[in-house]
Amino acid sequence: MSLSPNAPPDPSTPVGFVVERAGVLDAWHEISHRTDDPTGLVEALASAGLATEAIRCIAVAVPSRQSIWWAWVSARHTLVGATADGAKESPRMQELLDMIEQWIAAPDATKRRAIWEVAQALGIKHPVTLCAAATWFSGGSIATAEGAAPVPAPPGMVATFVSAAVAIATLQGDPQHADERVRASIAQGLEIVTKLGGWSTAIGYVRHESGGAQQEVS
Repeated sequence: MSLSPNAPPDPSTPVGFVVERAGVLDAWHEISHRTDDPTGLVEALASAGLATEAIRCIAVAVPSRQSIWWAWVSARHTLVGATADGAKESPRMQELLDMIEQWIAAPDATKRRAIWEVAQALGIKHPVTLCAAATWFSGGSIATAEGAAPVPAPPGMVATFVSAAVAIATLQGDPQHADERVRASIAQGLEIVTKLGGWSTAIGYVRHESGGAQQEVS
């Protein structure tokens, strides 16, 4: 029996994993012409003006800590750009960015909870606070009540918030340079995949991460 022309790619392959996790099946069929190369998929989406989808394809294939670093860099560029344009960002936003940087260097539960408290107070709508939300859902319990039974984070939350942080960061600044910001962010995400050893290796880390309880220092 032959497969339907609209059948999804094999989820055991890198492109199948990305298509399934990022929810871009239609685009894989129509825009990227059923490529078996995730990089080709990302580049086709970006060229079609689907930057958010392209960014999400990378986010779902990168382990939490590395993807949060990607969001952190994007958020930092947003703050730097706003300052250069004369805007006054809240000092707490810079403080939160510094807290996330410290967590990336040495993740632990105390830092993660402190990050979440500050982010909630500031509102989860800025690239910095979206990056903070990704940190909150990155591992360990998300129960907020003291002494409560551990509650695991729902799957896919890190990629969701990382994607949002990176995508929204590309919208900040001069609209004439938006495409340049998108291309730079996507290139940085693809570089992370390369440094991890390629799509298969990066996805292997993600599978391992999601297959068991993530540990953090308490």
